[in-house]
Amino acid sequence: RAGVGRLTVYRHFPDERSLLGACTGHYLSLNPPPNPTVWAEIADREARLEAALAAVYAYFERTEGMMARAENESPANAVLAELMTPFHAHWAAMRDQLAAAWNVDGAPNPLVAAAIGHALAFTTWRSLARLQGLSREHAIALMLELVRAAARSELG
Repeated sequence: RAGVGRLTVYRHFPDERSLLGACTGHYLSLNPPPNPTVWAEIADREARLEAALAAVYAYFERTEGMMARAENESPANAVLAELMTPFHAHWAAMRDQLAAAWNVDGAPNPLVAAAIGHALAFTTWRSLARLQGLSREHAIALMLELVRAAARSELG
């Protein structure tokens, strides 16, 4: 589509890692993941989580095609999986930051962390929005209820 020959591509990108790295870096520069500092200032933990989920779900709506391809192809492509590691680490950091607000007496609640991690997952959003047909607002409300239930649970 770019109107260049295969040889030109190979001159610029000698291997799969350099090609996928350039593509991934370019895509993420145009579509940066949500920035948790925006909602970190929100004192109320539920309002913070709601703002985070709104930003994450809006991101998934904008990037659904690429997210689905990356989700499907990374398990079979070791280079892509490795290149996605910082992206997944960013998501884990968001989970940890959001879950910390739900700690009791300074102790983390693993159920809350798992519920928030589940709520932040692309596959969760895709299931709720695309398979179940929920609006963004309803998907967020449902995930907030999940986290509240995890916080009330005596299993954590």
